[in-house]
Amino acid sequence: MKKAVVPPKKIIVNSDYGHLGFIKENKGLNLVIEKLGNSFLKAFPTETDAHFFSHTYSYRIAGLRHRLKFYIDLYSYLDISTSDLSSLEQSYWTLSTPLANRTKKDFTLVFGNLLRTLSRTDGKIYDRLKLLSRVECIRLDEAMMCLDHGCNLSSVVMSVSAVEYRLHKLISKKNKTIYRKDFEKATLGGIIALFKDGQYLDKKYQPLKKILPIKHKPLLEMLNIYRIFSAHPNDVAITNQIAKSILSLSFSFLIDKELLIPGQK
Repeated sequence: MKKAVVPPKKIIVNSDYGHLGFIKENKGLNLVIEKLGNSFLKAFPTETDAHFFSHTYSYRIAGLRHRLKFYIDLYSYLDISTSDLSSLEQSYWTLSTPLANRTKKDFTLVFGNLLRTLSRTDGKIYDRLKLLSRVECIRLDEAMMCLDHGCNLSSVVMSVSAVEYRLHKLISKKNKTIYRKDFEKATLGGIIALFKDGQYLDKKYQPLKKILPIKHKPLLEMLNIYRIFSAHPNDVAITNQIAKSILSLSFSFLIDKELLIPGQK
């Protein structure tokens, strides 16, 4: 008689590189949200409890809300389905509202809808996050946190630093000798010069020039300009909208499969 095959137990993986890294390591949030939601359900009152919904509900649901809010923000930067994003946002706000969850049945219904949405979105989000290195995740995670707290200058600097890191890695992988001689200590502006017409004309630089798709040349110029505005004292105002746009453009650059670091896992 054959023994029943027991599926391996799913384990939540901890990450030492932020919320973004946590989502990447766990290939999404479905397992995490399911665990948090089920834990919350165990404490859910079996009958109407005014004190629970007035004081305890928001506190008990905070962990789930915190994870989901970051996930939704991240999803919005990865250029995926807007319909999925709408479903995620609707679940978030419904779960955040005690009045919408006055019974265990109400909460279970909304929670079930959220898990079904996550079952679709986790694969899509991981498909993009796996293209990011650990260092890039750290910088983008911090950029998101800065933006969320109104630190627009810091957000721009951290966003663009992730792009700068990618370029350093791509050049180093392509030709380590030239990289160490000409670009190891280069700023983003110095690296951008490599891709400009009329500069670095020697034939030894031609393979390096092909690293960057033409479509990204104006993007890099824009990112560098706002990095300079943000990192150096001047009178240019960096609004939340600008910082958000720079973060979004940085993500677009880094999840482009044409710019994947060779050997990146």
